[in-house]
Amino acid sequence: MKLLLDHGCDVTLARDNGQTALDAACLHISTVLSQVGNTASDVGAERCLALLLASRRIDRRMLEHTVGQFQHSVPSKRQLAEAEATGVALHPQQQMARLVVPVLKAQLRNERRWCAWCYRLTPDHDLDMCKNCYMTEWSVGYCNRDCQKKGWKRGGHKQGGGK
Repeated sequence: MKLLLDHGCDVTLARDNGQTALDAACLHISTVLSQVGNTASDVGAERCLALLLASRRIDRRMLEHTVGQFQHSVPSKRQLAEAEATGVALHPQQQMARLVVPVLKAQLRNERRWCAWCYRLTPDHDLDMCKNCYMTEWSVGYCNRDCQKKGWKRGGHKQGGGK
């Protein structure tokens, strides 16, 4: 994904079937989950989505479209309780939606649920954001102090939001 973004790939274009790069990144997470067969996503799959969001090329319309597309797959509290009680894993599409939809909704609110350093997704809580760029289009969040130090040491944050 990084190579495509670095070479100016237009991520706003959709395939003939209407699938966008954002849809494909989310579906990639679902595919990885079905292959791995557990409830934890693969960091590489999460990285694709986070890199796409970090590129600042995904507009509000595309975010809303993708949230709408996957919102119906988010498991209910009852489904989560049943899965936990029976020990039967959620369907990979449900696992993906449970991870991705909160991250995309936060992005719509200009909040961050992906780390600008390690690209881990945090669907259950917003990340602390830089006080100097809070609520700007270049705002970034870090999952912990170590990632923040690495991000600032790299120097990318100061030149445009952790790129």
